[in-house]
Amino acid sequence: MVAFWLPASDTLKAGEGADLLDDFRSYTGLVAPLLDQQGIKLETTTADSLIVDLENGPRRIIRLSGLDFPFGYVLVEPGYPETILTGVSTDDELLEQVSWYFGLDEQSDSTDSTATVRTSRPDVPPPIADLLRHTLYR
Repeated sequence: MVAFWLPASDTLKAGEGADLLDDFRSYTGLVAPLLDQQGIKLETTTADSLIVDLENGPRRIIRLSGLDFPFGYVLVEPGYPETILTGVSTDDELLEQVSWYFGLDEQSDSTDSTATVRTSRPDVPPPIADLLRHTLYR
């Protein structure tokens, strides 16, 4: 799971951005320990795209710019389409979405899988973007 807050959030009305960021951080902070207990790694970024590399699988780019809100969450599971949640979600709303997406309430016999997610920005040369590597585990 990736929490993102893009520089485009500076376009929000004066005073509104700071309040939203405080709420966003607060709810994310409440959910983070619960995600960790479920083995879901939470990453944060200000980059405008994510690159998902699957071991022995396809590589795809998830663009975060141009969404209805310049902040939110990307739920990504290797081999499945991502879900992008924009705006501020309360801790309960976020946990409900995470539980549904990752199937936390279902019994599963699947083995652990990993995907590599890299963040990149157009203003960052590729060698530096390659250093911004994050690995998500389930």
